[in-house]
Amino acid sequence: MITKKDLGERIAKNIRLIMLDKGLTQVEVANNMGYTRAAVNGLISSIKQGRGTFKTICKYANALGVSPDDLLLENKLVPREPKNT
Repeated sequence: MITKKDLGERIAKNIRLIMLDKGLTQVEVANNMGYTRAAVNGLISSIKQGRGTFKTICKYANALGVSPDDLLLENKLVPREPKNT
């Protein structure tokens, strides 16, 4: 059985992998969400601890241009270096 913390860590990992895959910075994601970078870092910390809300996960998904499922499910993306833009 997956715990809230395990799910939170998976979501945070998926956010990071998708950001890397799309070449997005934390500042770009924060701007897409309408938050500061510091606020987004705080949200990621909450998510990692299993305290993220579905509303926050949906905001992240929207900012990344993906479905919330892409953040919740086991992601098959392989970590790689950010794309040069």
